[in-house]
Amino acid sequence: CFCREMVLPVNHRHGDYRLEAALAVRPDALRWLAAPSPVACAGLAEAVFLDVETTGLAGGTGTLAFLIGLAWFAGGSLVLQQYLMRDPAEEAALLDLVAERIVGRAAIVSFNGRCFDLPLLQTRFILSRRRPDLPPDHIDLLAGARRVWRRRLVSCRLARLEKKVLGVQRSDDIPGWLIPRLYRDYLQTGDGRTLLPVFDHNVGDVLSMVTLAGRLGQLYAQPQAALADDPLDLVALGVALETHGRRTADPAVAAEAMGCYERAIEGGVAAAAGDDASLRLAMMHKRQGRWSPAVAAWRRLAAAASGPVRTQALIELAKWAEHRVRDIAQALDCTERAARLLSGEDGRPPEHIRRRLARLRAKAKRGLRRMGGGASDDPPGA
Repeated sequence: CFCREMVLPVNHRHGDYRLEAALAVRPDALRWLAAPSPVACAGLAEAVFLDVETTGLAGGTGTLAFLIGLAWFAGGSLVLQQYLMRDPAEEAALLDLVAERIVGRAAIVSFNGRCFDLPLLQTRFILSRRRPDLPPDHIDLLAGARRVWRRRLVSCRLARLEKKVLGVQRSDDIPGWLIPRLYRDYLQTGDGRTLLPVFDHNVGDVLSMVTLAGRLGQLYAQPQAALADDPLDLVALGVALETHGRRTADPAVAAEAMGCYERAIEGGVAAAAGDDASLRLAMMHKRQGRWSPAVAAWRRLAAAASGPVRTQALIELAKWAEHRVRDIAQALDCTERAARLLSGEDGRPPEHIRRRLARLRAKAKRGLRRMGGGASDDPPGA
């Protein structure tokens, strides 16, 4: 098959970032990127980046991977090789080359490869009666990108991330849906110039994956760097770190998440996102037993926030008042306010709010009877 090779220095700039940023990604950041799948890869110097161009976007056994781009770091450079199947009969040679290049690598890095590239590649290996000996670890950057940028961007497609995050401006790039047609044209005419835009598109995708991995790793190590792009990214990053911290039971990651929320609020994040960050921060204070900042935040949100955030703040205040300070009147007031906000068209709040109201009203009634000297409804010894 046809092979094209490029060798770029690690200080090569792709958009706003250098390729070498990927080499600085720490193992703990790789575990965060790959979560919930476990990875043992110690760094991206041990990985291979993969991007596949196919004869169709639907997948299936009839879809061929006619162009495969692979990139890896070696000797202070990034080596990028592209393998073209000039005819379907060359598929065996293409797969042999790919297998030779990825053997011994600790991980494959892709973008949406979990759903498309890797299953397709495994299918082609099996249909060619070859063992798909792929690296043990797989890091799909789409998942990490969604965790950080889904709040700000309408879509986390690679092309959009290039424009809004990486600072990559492609000129005369072709849309992905056109690539299968260009390959069919090439098979009919034999004119290799037809595929030049496809080669360039594939190179752009691979280089963007390398720089995207570097940027995500940088944000994990230095979350405050997200503030330079948009405070909204810092909120999303805080949510991602909070989730990862709970999964790994790592208090340092939880502390980073709290720092993200605090800096996003200080940085002037938009009102709705700021309320969400304040609520999340208050809940983390609650889990850590710091009640004063938690209660202060809930009171502020109960007075000024809107929507689900305000309702949740009222419910948390009710729980605190009932169980921590034994102030049934305050707990009942907060629950009634939450009930009014949550009532549906029939005027009835959800079942869990009705149960809480009934319990608090019963407690308030018993308290009034005791104050008045009446008989208690509590069972003996309660």
